[in-house]
Order: sequence, then structure tokens, then C-alpha cells
Amino acid sequence: MRDILICLDGSAISKQAIPYALAIAHAFKAKITLLHVLEYSDNNIKTPVDPFLWALQKQEIEIYLDDIMSNFPANTNIVTSHIVEGKAAEEISHWIKKHPVDLVVLCSHGANGYSQWPLASNSQKLLFGSKVSTLLVPAKEHQQHQEQPLHCKKILIPLDGSVWAESVLPVALSIAKEQQAEILLAHVVPESGLTHIMPLNNDEIALENSIQRHNEQVAANYLEQVRKQLSSLTTLDISSMLIPKHGVCDELLQVVAQDDIDMVIMNAHGRSARAGRYHGNIAMDFLANSKVPVLLVKGITPQDDLLRPGNTDQSELEGRYPQRAY
Repeated sequence: MRDILICLDGSAISKQAIPYALAIAHAFKAKITLLHVLEYSDNNIKTPVDPFLWALQKQEIEIYLDDIMSNFPANTNIVTSHIVEGKAAEEISHWIKKHPVDLVVLCSHGANGYSQWPLASNSQKLLFGSKVSTLLVPAKEHQQHQEQPLHCKKILIPLDGSVWAESVLPVALSIAKEQQAEILLAHVVPESGLTHIMPLNNDEIALENSIQRHNEQVAANYLEQVRKQLSSLTTLDISSMLIPKHGVCDELLQVVAQDDIDMVIMNAHGRSARAGRYHGNIAMDFLANSKVPVLLVKGITPQDDLLRPGNTDQSELEGRYPQRAY
């Protein structure tokens, strides 16, 4: 993550994402770009724009961005700002395609204010349509941008046993070291119910319970192995949590609430990755409902040959636990 793009819409709410972007930039010694889209309204596309009002809006945004840049710490790496004109989501996507962006940082809501919907329209478009890793910071209704450096005490990393889920570990470890944060590894054991029409008999219940115990034991061994590997690389506190229930998204959201998680780092895909999709369903469901910032890593996408049927070396992957993923 050498180039970080922070999307700002001119509001105080959107600036809530800046401390998180700054923390990640420090961890990777990354360059930061502040981007604002001076947006045409639907009416302005059909009717001429008043040149005076347009110039005035642009001047206000220049002052807004200059003020933000002046508040960055003196030891911050290269920070630049840019203003482009057009429709916000389209212009940001165009910028990402033209420039070497590794991470997009945005707030869930912006100038239109906090709403009952989990994501503002532009945020949702960028999350669903971008191939680039994204950090989404949930907007706080009554919280303003804080100039103090971010301090994350606890970072959650959901793992499903797949190589894609594990690929976030180096990123997470770098951020945790920068923040001196505790790492919590979590795995939700998928429900191992038997297919049935009539109520299960005693033998079938015993079989179902046996499968569930087996899955839990394999998952527990897997988490412990990953924990030991990470512990050998750092002095940070690393713990693991096995959740023997189904409903991956709901269970992870409950962990976030109960364990005082400050940030979640997860891959956009897991075991169930499919070609032609930038993210998995559970990852997006979690992202839309999380009350804490989520870093969604998209280093490998289903567009890559690695994920295409027939091109993947299944000998190693099929032995990994479990078969379901977000």
C-alpha cells in the first residue's frame, strides 16, 4: 500500500476517515492523495453552469483541502490534493484507473449527512465497482474530525482457512505494529446440519454432533497454528476466537460489539470466491453493517486466473478447512 487515495466531499463528516488513512500511511510509508470531485447536479448537466458560482465553489473546496493539508503532521510523507469535475463515483473510478492507487479511503456518509441507510450512494457505488482495496469508515452522526493521531487498541481478522483470507495477515501485522494494537483472529464454524425432511433420529443426531465436533476441533487447531506463526513475528498480543455457530456476518458483528474492536481487516474473498465478482456476499454484508472501520483487501480478485476453475491447484486448497467462506 504505497499510494493511498482519500475521497473527500467538502463536508466535516468525510474528514472522519483521515486519521485512519494517516495511520495506514505511516505503517507503509505511503503517499497520500486528497481527492474532491466538484460535482455536477443532474440539472447542471442539462443546463448551463453559472461560471461565477462554479468558480466560487471551487475556491471554497481549495480552501477546504488546504486547511486539511496544513493539519497533517510535519513528518507525514508526500501529500497532494486534486480537484476534478463531474459525477463523484464515476470520476473517482476514472482516477483509480489512471493512477497507481493501492487503497481507497472513504467515509460511509458525507455532505448529505448521516442517514438511516448504512451507505451513501457514492460510497456504495465505489465499494461494489472497485477492484482496489478499500477502507470504509462509518460516519458518526455527532462526531467531528479529530486532529489527534489514531490509536487502535484491538484489530479483528476474520479467517476461514482459505489462502485468500490469510493473505491479509502481512497487511494487518504492519498496521498492528504501527498502532501497537492487539490482534484477534476469529473463525466462525459453519453449521454442519444434515439434509432431512423428517425429524432426525438418534443416530442421525449423533452423526451431526460428531461432524460439528470434528469441524470445531480442526478449526481450533488451525487458528492456533496461525496464532503461533504470527506470534513468532511480533511481540504484540495475539489471541484467537472460535465461534461454534452459523451466520458468519452476524456472529462477527457481535464480536466487534462485545470485544471493543477498533478496526476489522479482512479479504474481499474467501473459500467461496467466484469469477466475475469483486467481493463475497458476507464481506459486503459485514462492511455495510459494521460500526467500526473495515479494511477490505482486494489483492486477489476472481478476475485472476488463480481463481478460475481448472487453473487452480486444488491439491493444497481442498485440504484446507473449511469449505465455506465469506
